[in-house]
Amino acid sequence: MQRQRLETQRLMTIREVAERLALSPLTLYSWVATGKIAYRRVGRQVRFTQEDVDGVVDYVEAKR
Repeated sequence: MQRQRLETQRLMTIREVAERLALSPLTLYSWVATGKIAYRRVGRQVRFTQEDVDGVVDYVEAKR
């Protein structure tokens, strides 16, 4: 069931998410390496779902 849901969701690139969160791509790569943001691997590429991005936004807003 989880796999089927992921297949229908659009996966976003590092560049797209960095722009959406107003971060540099290097910062986002750092977050991936340290586990601060959930992500998916497609081969060797890093991709994000909208839920992954929303989770970070919710976390940041809760800390304010």
